[in-house]
Amino acid sequence: MSITSVSSTTSTSSTSSSDSTTSSSSTSDELEIEFIDLLVAQIQNQDPTDPADASEYVSQLASLSTVQSLEELTDLQSTANDEVSSLTALQSTNLVGKQVLVESDTTTVDDSGTLTGQVTLDSSADSMTVYVYDSSGDLVTSETTSSPSSGTYSFSFDDLDAGTYTVTIQTTSDGTTSSQTAYLYSTVTSVTLGDDDVTLSLSGADSVSLDDVLSVSQS
Repeated sequence: MSITSVSSTTSTSSTSSSDSTTSSSSTSDELEIEFIDLLVAQIQNQDPTDPADASEYVSQLASLSTVQSLEELTDLQSTANDEVSSLTALQSTNLVGKQVLVESDTTTVDDSGTLTGQVTLDSSADSMTVYVYDSSGDLVTSETTSSPSSGTYSFSFDDLDAGTYTVTIQTTSDGTTSSQTAYLYSTVTSVTLGDDDVTLSLSGADSVSLDDVLSVSQS
């Protein structure tokens, strides 16, 4: 078993409706028509003795071109976002069978007998202890670190029997005990592709969104 200081790790889609392109195109057409109507009205109502400079109309037409370009850029960005979302959803199916790090105090240990996780301390403490309990609530093992500073720590426990375990982490500072949030590696058993999100089902832990995954084990 071990507890070591490590660098903090973070990981992580947005989708837009299929009507976005049609809506943007419609908006662009409406803006163009409105712009031209205003321009025609301006020409019709100008003072004949003091007509507007032709350069003003050129400038206004250039403004219309800019508006159209911005609309096209918005459409392009929306399409790109859709493509990225689809690609992310497809790639997430490759996570089945792999271990991901998520906020959870329970996980299932397989025949390898290894339980791994992380904890992040916002401030230093006099001591930090990681406790591991089996499905019956009995304490199986624990590990204490003296004088941990603020930062992220990884922990690992070996030679455990296969089964579901619960982890609690406590720090002590000046005689006061505080509970800390545990992040455990759990195996992905299935992936559900939703309209707006990707949900991962985990062995021994609650289902989580793909956005909540901090890290993927490469082992």
